Amino acid sequence: MTASHGPPHEVAVRLNMAAELREKIQAACITRAQHPEHVELSSLSAMAGTLSYHLRCALNYAMHHFIEVHLRPRLADAEYRSLALKADFPLVRNEKAFKQNPLLAHIKRHFPPVHTFLFVSQPFHPPAEWAATLVHFNNQDKHESLIVIDQEYISKVLIPGSKADVVFCGDSVACLSDNGSMTYQLLPCIAGPFDLVYTTDHRVLTFFLKKGESQVMLLPYAKSAIWQVASLLKAFFDVMPT
Repeated sequence: MTASHGPPHEVAVRLNMAAELREKIQAACITRAQHPEHVELSSLSAMAGTLSYHLRCALNYAMHHFIEVHLRPRLADAEYRSLALKADFPLVRNEKAFKQNPLLAHIKRHFPPVHTFLFVSQPFHPPAEWAATLVHFNNQDKHESLIVIDQEYISKVLIPGSKADVVFCGDSVACLSDNGSMTYQLLPCIAGPFDLVYTTDHRVLTFFLKKGESQVMLLPYAKSAIWQVASLLKAFFDVMPT
């Protein structure tokens, strides 16, 4: 951990790296849909894991910054040294683990508003359940193969409930948004409210990452995880003392 002032540069670097990976994932998904032999599913899974890793690093750098700039001056040397391997941004499964975290005990004593913020940001609270998925995919041992789901499954399971629609128009797709506006995209492309892949031979595919017994849509996850982490980081820096 090294001292710094203001949001550390490393946070922005990791967010940018995640954004670049999202673009690579999108391109790879289109290529896979058009030419399955050119992209291994395992490579998409690995990119999703690396994107998750960069986002986790951004959170950790932010916490290291908070510890160095704000918490360290309040701690005895022995207390500070005890945090050497326990200084990552806490994302835990349950309230018991949260209460047992030694870093959080120091934060609660010296910075109650920050502690409250971190408490409500934990994955065991419904608004922050997305963080459990981030933690899961950040674990290298959990990078499992993706599953390609075909158009019939998508039309029955995913699209009902949204007014938005996407239809094929020759070499393009027409995208009708919820507000009634129409846009066109050349095939192949990623379009619609679920970031589905539309191919030149008029197929529709999506890609799922396994998460235990459930599945997570890869492209929406890559988009939302970056937004969620960026929003969490902004709120974290806002709650820090000035």
